Parts: sequence; C-alpha cells; structure tokens
Amino acid sequence: MGRDKKLTEKEYKELFEKYKNDVLHENEEARQMINHRSHLFITDRGRILSVGYNGVKIMKQTLRAQKYSNRVNGSNERKHCICINSVDGKRKVYYVHLLVAEYFPIDSFVTGDEDNTIIHHIKGYDSSSDNNNGVNNLIRLNQDIHLLSHHMGIKPSDEERQKWRAKVDKALNGKHCLFYKDPDGEYAGIIPLTDDEFERLKNATEEDKNKFLENHLEKKGII
Repeated sequence: MGRDKKLTEKEYKELFEKYKNDVLHENEEARQMINHRSHLFITDRGRILSVGYNGVKIMKQTLRAQKYSNRVNGSNERKHCICINSVDGKRKVYYVHLLVAEYFPIDSFVTGDEDNTIIHHIKGYDSSSDNNNGVNNLIRLNQDIHLLSHHMGIKPSDEERQKWRAKVDKALNGKHCLFYKDPDGEYAGIIPLTDDEFERLKNATEEDKNKFLENHLEKKGII
C-alpha cells in the first residue's frame, strides 16, 4: 500500500476518514495512534489499521508469550501482539490489549498503588479469538488483586479460599468484588461490586451468584 511518510498527523487522519467505512464494523470506534505512528489506528475491538493513499489495511497480529513471574501455574501465556517501526527505524513489539487500554478508557478496579497495575481479561484469554482484546473484555487491576483473582477463581476448595481470604481483604482495601471461574476452571475473573451489590450477594446462593455473573457479562457484550 502506498504511503507517504511525510504526511502529517492531520493528513493521515483525513485519509482514514475517507476510507474507514471500508473496514470498520458497525459501532466500532477507531483512534489514531499518535503516541506511536500517525498512519496507524487502533479500534475498540483490538484491531490495528494502517492507512495510506490506496485505503486502509488490517495489520497482521501474531502470538507471543507474555511472561508473568507471579502466575499461579508459573507458565507463560501467548497473547496477540504487533510490531511497529518507530520513527528512528527500530522495530518494537507491543501487546494489543495494552495498546487498547492506552487509547481507550477501560473499566478499572484499583484498590492500591495506581502505578502498580495490570490489564486483566475479564473472560479469560482465547488466543483463537479476534475480539479478545476489545474494551469490554478488559479491566485494570492492581497486581496483587490480579494474582488473587486467579487463586480465588481457579482454586475452588474451601481450604484454598480460606488460605487467601486475609490477603484478599487486605488487598481490597475496603472495596468489594466477586471472584469467579468458568465451569471448566480455565480462566478466572473478577467483577467490582457496589456496596448494595455486595450486601445482596453476601448470602446469595450459588445459583443467584451465577445469574448475576451471567447478566453482568451479557451486559458487557462478552457472552
């Protein structure tokens, strides 16, 4: 695709406005990646687009392991990423979910140090899905809350939950949330709760909690 590197940020934006209807889905929003390269645009569904004189093309994403030193199972997780050439010509790898969180507002459940956070996938991470990095599936958490969500969600025994309860209460710092896991135990999640929701769910049955969870994920468009 032809692209003049001397185009200004404004000129790239005008080109994108001209061609965007050829690639954007209904209700999909795109923003210019001005912190990286002006010819690139990112959508709220986690797609990276490149604009040039001949139109807009969808940038290819690859899978790359993202290492977590504090993961419960000690493993690395392959997530979608993209290579971007910087202005000085150096290529750098960026994880798509982090780019989405940089350019779009996402849900946040920060109970401690705001500089020590991680972007968590609400309904787990499916490397075969093209819509896994959408705004609706991301939430910003403190590192300790993120780790505890895996312990509280994936390890279901009462003994394990009791073991981590004190750490959870300390990390929550007076806030409330619902930890959950999928039926197969493949991913863990967390839902921030208001005081009213917490009181309502405190003595709720598992059936009522599951119904609340399903309604929450459905409203966010995740299921």
